[in-house]
Amino acid sequence: MDGRKRRRVHFAGACYSAKYTDLGNAFINNGFDTYFGFKDTVRTLPSSRFCSAFIDAATFTDVTVSEAARYAADEVEEEFGYATDVSNNQFIGNSNLCLRT
Repeated sequence: MDGRKRRRVHFAGACYSAKYTDLGNAFINNGFDTYFGFKDTVRTLPSSRFCSAFIDAATFTDVTVSEAARYAADEVEEEFGYATDVSNNQFIGNSNLCLRT
């Protein structure tokens, strides 16, 4: 590594993966900086598109993970005409984490 602190994010892109905080807190308590998931059901294709846009934005641009999630939801909205399921998400831990700094 180049001397930067390693940042750890767990993205659980599955239905109900953040409905309750227990699972997210388990990751936080074991060294992760943030846990991110959906609070309700999500459709497969929009969820896959969301995941791709989220990972790209969070990894390759200088934005926080919460900004990357908003960007990803906008991409889903543009491509599918709706983003209500993927927009119903939650961060547990540090939602202002930036992976590039």
